[in-house]
Amino acid sequence: GLREYWGDGSVTTDQIRERVVELLDTGSWSSSAKIGSSRDIDPIVRAEMIENIGAPPMRVVSWRTIERLGRIPRSNEGEAVTVPEAMHETYERYKDAPKPFDCYSPEQAPFGGAFPPEWSWPLFDSRTGGMPRVRFVMVSHRWARPSTDNDAHPDFEDNRKAKQLVEYAKKWAEGILQFETYFWIDYSCIDQDEKGNNSHGLNGIYTLPLYISTCTGGMVVLGSEEYEGRAWCRMEQLNFCSFGEMPFF
Repeated sequence: GLREYWGDGSVTTDQIRERVVELLDTGSWSSSAKIGSSRDIDPIVRAEMIENIGAPPMRVVSWRTIERLGRIPRSNEGEAVTVPEAMHETYERYKDAPKPFDCYSPEQAPFGGAFPPEWSWPLFDSRTGGMPRVRFVMVSHRWARPSTDNDAHPDFEDNRKAKQLVEYAKKWAEGILQFETYFWIDYSCIDQDEKGNNSHGLNGIYTLPLYISTCTGGMVVLGSEEYEGRAWCRMEQLNFCSFGEMPFF
């Protein structure tokens, strides 16, 4: 149900806004960025923090889902998964793949020179220098078919944005390191049906800085003639440069 998918909704929008600001100011949020440390993988830690303040959980869409559908899914289709679910999907996909740990000497391995522990395979690969193989990427774009009605859509009728995202992610997946890419896309990952005060949709919008700074794989800008002129698009870039752990595009 919606409660399981978007959170219980018992926290007001004003409370969400205040808690997001408080969380960004705390050392616990910034310290969760220590990828490969004794703490859990940082996106999972941050996803837990987001849910702990009562905000809608961070959801992401696999590039494989977009490829299967041939389009960007809407939030009500249930195609977006949580960060732990994305990690689990990647684990299941690669768990039987050959481990490359013995290809590197101890001084080349991540985790302070120690070989990655068994539990980390395949989320960590010694060839990635200790970086998670799962990439969470923020998608910033101007909706192609904006409207005040429910027929608004971010993509063009030929689904060119979906095709661009799939092409981008495939290059990472088919490379020697086989990175899996999950996209945070507003159309898929924020409730598009409820946008009034204290709704899942509005609460998700106010949680945007937390979602953005959990996207450790960078930001993809699907530009257009109208993109740079949109205040919202500029705000997304500003948020990413301000809060992103890896502020690159």
